[in-house]
Amino acid sequence: ATCDDDRAVEIAVRRDQRRWAEVTAVAAHVRATGTLWEIKGRAGVYADVDVVVDPRPPRAAIHDGQRQWIVDGEADRVLIEANGVVEQQRFKPRSYFDGQQLSTPWDQLHTAYFGGYAIWTYRALWFITAQPSFVTRELEPWNEAGEWWWRLQITFPESIPTHCREQVL
Repeated sequence: ATCDDDRAVEIAVRRDQRRWAEVTAVAAHVRATGTLWEIKGRAGVYADVDVVVDPRPPRAAIHDGQRQWIVDGEADRVLIEANGVVEQQRFKPRSYFDGQQLSTPWDQLHTAYFGGYAIWTYRALWFITAQPSFVTRELEPWNEAGEWWWRLQITFPESIPTHCREQVL
């Protein structure tokens, strides 16, 4: 998005926090592919999924047509279920990444956790960054190929699962 587009969204969110506080779910159809999934042995895993995220607390449900992958930040748990039956689950899922390298393959629960919190972050971002536990700071605009882009630095609190505590959008 350009500076004007992103700024309009951010201003609207911050101006009417009460309305945004009423939002309980954000749904989307996602087609996410890329080299990371291939390296991890999970190519195509998010190529055609439906997601529903709850902006508060960290919770994402991803449905691939057969199974539902759920990341529950409050319970610090990831699970995979089919027809309401839990097939696999893992508590403290972040700890299962300790010692891994880029080339380390992921199992289904690694994939569900990483994808779930990433999708949750991207879909809930404008709702969650207005919370007092987040630190935001507007940075100087960035010029890319003659277009000026507005940048926002966000520092995530320790309680929120993310791959990087400090991010620039």
